[in-house]
Amino acid sequence: MLLKKSFKEKTINSVQMGKGTVAFQGVKLNVHCFVVDGVLIDTGAKSLEKEFKSFFKYHDIDQVVITHYHEDHTGCASFVHKELQLPIYMNDIMLDYCKKKPDYPLYRKLFWGKRSPFHAEPIGTTFSSRHATWDVIETPGHAIDHLSFLNRETGQLFTGDLYCQERIKVVLREESIPTIIESLKKVLTYDFEDVFCCHAG
Repeated sequence: MLLKKSFKEKTINSVQMGKGTVAFQGVKLNVHCFVVDGVLIDTGAKSLEKEFKSFFKYHDIDQVVITHYHEDHTGCASFVHKELQLPIYMNDIMLDYCKKKPDYPLYRKLFWGKRSPFHAEPIGTTFSSRHATWDVIETPGHAIDHLSFLNRETGQLFTGDLYCQERIKVVLREESIPTIIESLKKVLTYDFEDVFCCHAG
């Protein structure tokens, strides 16, 4: 079984964006990581670790924040923690889960690989980067631990998988569309400019 993989990088308003893509039998999935002001937001999928490694090594990163525990967002977390010695912060709800070998369906392992266990710390309600204070916004629905991050200085909002399509293709067992809608309403109460989505870019 051969997966076709690709990686592209671009910069938008000082945000370095790394986009990894996995394709198999006509199905193409992608995931983004972002670096801004010394912060890496999400770590991509284990199946794309080779593609993402140079992106992580090239950029000057102080810390890692995770939007949620799913394997396409935490797949390279073990690498950045062990090899690059970077601290990782995320919602405390799934900290213990991430320390263990994960259990998720075969089709997700096919595309995203088998995530290695990793260690992270609780993130709190705000965090600081080199030149900014960030709001940590609880936005459950897609995942119980889902967070969004707002850079107060730039107005850049990083929303992970906080979106609701007009036509639903796949719904995970743990997902709640009404809860996602409430989380979308919640972020709309904040003052933001650019929105960065981990799948749409």
